[in-house]
Amino acid sequence: MKKIEMTKSHHTIHKNNVSYDDFGETFGKSRRDLHWEEIDETLSEFLVHFSPSTGQLADIGCGNGRLLKHIQMHEYADSVKSIFSTYIGLDTSDVLLDQARADISLSDFFVSTNWIQGDMRQMGEELEEYGLFDGIFFIASFHHLMLREERISVLSQAKNLISKTGKIVMINWHLLHPLQEKYAASITTTYPDGSADFDVKIGTHKRFYHAFSHEEYISLAEEVGLHVSDQF
Repeated sequence: MKKIEMTKSHHTIHKNNVSYDDFGETFGKSRRDLHWEEIDETLSEFLVHFSPSTGQLADIGCGNGRLLKHIQMHEYADSVKSIFSTYIGLDTSDVLLDQARADISLSDFFVSTNWIQGDMRQMGEELEEYGLFDGIFFIASFHHLMLREERISVLSQAKNLISKTGKIVMINWHLLHPLQEKYAASITTTYPDGSADFDVKIGTHKRFYHAFSHEEYISLAEEVGLHVSDQF
């Protein structure tokens, strides 16, 4: 898994075929007790030298609330709760959102918690009424976008939604890593920049994943005026 963090730079920087409603119940159960160390690391890095100005977090592709669950269990949970008052979770799947809404412990953590059914490709419109965010997270969601044009559009919308000190943070599956050779047969397309598309079969369903190269992260950020501040 690969994490990328972007910030607003002062000087520079097709329809998705993944429908989690088709297997939302099964997917939700598989993630119920799953703990990702990458999310813990992401949260720790996010909070280092961080000065919030809005106290708002957006979780794009929130699913059934896995990021919020990790926040609650994180060693800095009390700090997060004191700094941020508002959490917005956006996802296309009503099935997964219903699972998040049913978990009262999630909704009780922040002063305000909102679960919104919507497409990340229209996130600017979906989140406009909430103003700016200090953190916009894409936890295993951005890699489902099928076209570069969609990635550029979503990043541009996210850029317009972050505060001056805000950060866009991603965790994407690093399917090109040598330890992920089992997915090599799922590659459908490779690109000159070293990135690739995958159709990964999980159970009876296939899901589209895009594996990013370092060069692609840099070029995406530069095209929309963002700066890649760190990668892990």
